[in-house]
Amino acid sequence: MIDLATLATSGELTSDVLQKAASSSQELKRLVTRLGEIAQPEQGFTRLLKVIARVAAAEWMEGDLQVELNGDDKGTTIAFYAVLGAGIRERLFGAQYLQVPIDEFQRAVVLAPAIIEPLRAHQGLNRLTLSVGSRVGNKDLPDFELEEKAKGDGERITAPPPSDLVLDEPEVHTKPTSPPVAD
Repeated sequence: MIDLATLATSGELTSDVLQKAASSSQELKRLVTRLGEIAQPEQGFTRLLKVIARVAAAEWMEGDLQVELNGDDKGTTIAFYAVLGAGIRERLFGAQYLQVPIDEFQRAVVLAPAIIEPLRAHQGLNRLTLSVGSRVGNKDLPDFELEEKAKGDGERITAPPPSDLVLDEPEVHTKPTSPPVAD
C-alpha cells in the first residue's frame, strides 16, 4: 500500500507512487481521494494524467478505461469508468473533486499529448474526456469525410412506392422535398 497520509505535494508523485497507484482500483481510488484533499491550482497535480495512462494498460482493468473531467476555473470533478462494450459502462468508484482548474488538465494534454498515451483526448468547453478511442475489435476506426454529392444537392425525389400498393394520391412520391436543415 502507498502511504498517502504523508503525500503533500505533486513533487511526491514519483514514478513508484504512480506505478503503485495504477496497480488496482482501490489504490487508484486512494490516490485520487488524497489528491482531492491536497491538490491546488498551478502546483503540478496534472501528473495524475500519468497514472490514468498507466491504468488504461493495467491488467486488472476490465474493458476500456474512460475518464471524464468536468470543471471550471475553480476545480475539476473526475470520474473513472470501465467501458465493457455494447453500451455498458461501469463506474470504478465515486467521482472526486480536485481544486485544480479544468484548463490545467486541458493545457497539459495539448502541450504534452504523449502523457496520456494510449488514450485519446476529446475536449470541450469545461470538459475533457480521455478514452481509448473509437475501435472495432483491435482496429481503430478510420477517419473519413463524405463526398459533396453524398450530402445531397438541396432537393431530392423520394422513391416511388411498390407497384402493388394502391394510393389515393399517385403523384405524392414524385414531389421534390428538401432535406432537414441542421441547427
